[in-house]
Amino acid sequence: RLLKFLKSEQYISPNVQFIVPDKSNTLSVLTISIATDTSELELDVDESYELTIPESQIDNGPITAHLEAKTIFGVLHGFNTFSQLLYYKNSKFLLPFAPHNIKDFPRFSHRGLLLDTARNYFPIQDIFRTLDVMSWNKFNVFHWHIVDATSWPVVSEVYPELSEKGSYDPKYMVYTKDDIKKVIEYANLRGIRIIPEFDMPGHTHSIAESMPE
Repeated sequence: RLLKFLKSEQYISPNVQFIVPDKSNTLSVLTISIATDTSELELDVDESYELTIPESQIDNGPITAHLEAKTIFGVLHGFNTFSQLLYYKNSKFLLPFAPHNIKDFPRFSHRGLLLDTARNYFPIQDIFRTLDVMSWNKFNVFHWHIVDATSWPVVSEVYPELSEKGSYDPKYMVYTKDDIKKVIEYANLRGIRIIPEFDMPGHTHSIAESMPE
């Protein structure tokens, strides 16, 4: 995923495009070291990393970069920083501003964004794009305000009438069980955990559409 992103994102800021030389140092290898096998994204998980990119190798050969982290989540953040230091041009990864020695860790363990899909329905693909942008900025919590008084877009296997009568559109503006699984997996692969919000017992006007009692 990182390699695909590096090759597709070829934008060069107007602030630097005139000082990126054609014969800039090229990157050959990125070594990755993970100290633990922790894979659960808990609130207190270690997300720190260290990224080292030398100016050049012996005889000005290809550069080898090094990324070290305590957990896979630190590696993911290191990848995002790494991608911001490279320029892809003429099938080569250029490093015009090396060397770099970055030691980074989050000041806050909860770095979240809230999206309200009850008042404003967002298709799954839009949620995926939001999660992408969050990961690029090292956010780690997606607060999914998924239902509210205005609509109930979650399809329930036990009470299907909730979304059939309580959503904006029971066919096109709902989230199935499979949809929610895909969002959770997509987020987890980007170092983001999901906090779903079901407003109970208040904010239940949408429930009253199918269960007025």
